[in-house]
Amino acid sequence: CLLITDALDMLHPMILKTIIDRMVAGQDILTALSIFFVLMCLVAGFRWAWRLLFGRLQHQVADDLRNILFRHLLQLPPTYHQT
Repeated sequence: CLLITDALDMLHPMILKTIIDRMVAGQDILTALSIFFVLMCLVAGFRWAWRLLFGRLQHQVADDLRNILFRHLLQLPPTYHQT
């Protein structure tokens, strides 16, 4: 998802250039604006999906580390906790 988002992000300047060039030339910009809007929606969707997937991974790693630490602390002798 991140690679697709980055690839779509690279298209922004080209589409904006096309819109500006058409505005300067007095041509219709509706098609270029429509493409830009669709592109922005795609970027937002893929960015959301990437954050959702990465967020799940991040929480899973944090839970695993917390459980490993807790199990280790439980295996220590009681004298360790008293000092």
